[in-house]
Amino acid sequence: NLGEVLRDKGDYDGAEQAHRQALALVRQNVGEENVGVGIITGFVARVLLEKGDYRAAEPVYREALAHLRRSLPDGHERTSGLASGLGTVLTQLGRYAEAEPLLLDGYQGLRRVLGDDDERTRRALRALVTLYDAWGNPEEATRYQALLDAST
Repeated sequence: NLGEVLRDKGDYDGAEQAHRQALALVRQNVGEENVGVGIITGFVARVLLEKGDYRAAEPVYREALAHLRRSLPDGHERTSGLASGLGTVLTQLGRYAEAEPLLLDGYQGLRRVLGDDDERTRRALRALVTLYDAWGNPEEATRYQALLDAST
């Protein structure tokens, strides 16, 4: 929780440190396969994304996503959110073809579970608009922007 409070305050270095400490404690006390390992690894990944450290964020997102896909049922909002986060990182790294299926899966999963008006769903939509703008696909960018505009 401390890591999330620090992240919300914009203290990304402090948030990363707090999350990494929590991750070490969970691994030590309940083991590597505990769902908490995947969740907290996802928190570390999100902080790295928000810091703009995309190269460091990619493997952490991949680790968290793989862990939670093993631990949670298909279509869980956490795996959908991580897929969207990884897609966002890949977009920032210019790897658009890799990013697209992750962003689409993330958006569809979040929409199914949380609905159109949830901020996490809207963030996933914004990520799709960003992808298609950067990739030079204005038709798709416009289509997803219209969905985003309709959800306000």
